Amino acid sequence: MRRSTPKINPKQLQRESLEALGTRLRGAREAKGLSLEKIAQQTLIQLRLLRAIEQGDLDTLPEPVYIRNLLKQFANALGLDGAEIASAFPVQIEAQSRRSPVWAALPLPLLQLRPIHLYVIYVIVVILSVRGLSNLLRNYPEQFSHTDLPSLTVTDDSLKAPLSSSTKPAASNSTQPASATEKPPSDRPVTITVKLQAECWLRVVADGKPVFEGLLPKGTQRTWEAEQEITIRAGNAGGVLVTYNNEKAEQLGEPNQVREVTYQASSQ
Repeated sequence: MRRSTPKINPKQLQRESLEALGTRLRGAREAKGLSLEKIAQQTLIQLRLLRAIEQGDLDTLPEPVYIRNLLKQFANALGLDGAEIASAFPVQIEAQSRRSPVWAALPLPLLQLRPIHLYVIYVIVVILSVRGLSNLLRNYPEQFSHTDLPSLTVTDDSLKAPLSSSTKPAASNSTQPASATEKPPSDRPVTITVKLQAECWLRVVADGKPVFEGLLPKGTQRTWEAEQEITIRAGNAGGVLVTYNNEKAEQLGEPNQVREVTYQASSQ
């Protein structure tokens, strides 16, 4: 009689891990006498996300891979080992099956293959694999020559935070050219295109209305338009290239610098 084993619930395991880590982080924060508002200001993480981490509220938080990044920043702000804390949160869990392998149910004579039989089977498998790969490459050459990585974003349209503004930044010596494919001029007075050279947290407000907030991976390119002005706040200004109304791309600021810049419509 085969014994059945309970299945692992990945969601439940993540929830339990988050509760334990949240309790640890809350204890460290209270021991240092720091408020959640202070941590939010220091890390640029929304207050509701920090509160969800401490309470183990998995449903309020974004995807597990971003939860790891939030845990790392939270722990580093408290003087803990952020990498160790983040690694303790499981991102992907594969349930292990203890069912008997297929070959265990085969008759004994079928398992008693001679070396020559195994060699013939191996040669056949190699030939079929080479032919299949050759046909695949011949039928889809372009698919294997260029593959675009998907862009992951975390958005929150409910944020209504006041933003301070600054003037358009001056050109930097470390600027790089914009994308080779330029978009046609937009009918709107303000068009901003950002291209990330490094992972960065961004907040974008167009004409006073928040249109994006989240963590973007390296290589992401996004465009926003507005009638009057666009304000961009970045947690790593040195990793953000900004193209304003199809002008030359400029770095938003220095590496690891938190900066907020407002781009206004041209007076012309």
